[in-house]
Amino acid sequence: MSPRRVNSSRFSAMAWSISSKNSSSES
Repeated sequence: MSPRRVNSSRFSAMAWSISSKNSSSES
């Protein structure tokens, strides 16, 4: 597993968390 892929996965998780928070706040 290359560090680049791990970084991308980490960023994806962070973006998903923010998106989920935004959606929850909108509700």
